[in-house]
Amino acid sequence: MYIPKKLKWETLGAFKKHLETETTEKVVLFNGYEIITETTRYGMCDSQLSYRPVENPKIKTKRDKNV
Repeated sequence: MYIPKKLKWETLGAFKKHLETETTEKVVLFNGYEIITETTRYGMCDSQLSYRPVENPKIKTKRDKNV
């Protein structure tokens, strides 16, 4: 699980680019309002990044089914 040092970002897309270029996290799903990696879900409200662990990384939800 990647814990970012910087919690303020202009957009979630900017944070996604940071994940892809600066970390070993692999983005599994980016639907515009959240980023899901193999271990973590990231979201954003008022430029403030929030994150939480994926509940069960081996079980895919209906929303994650099209990945």
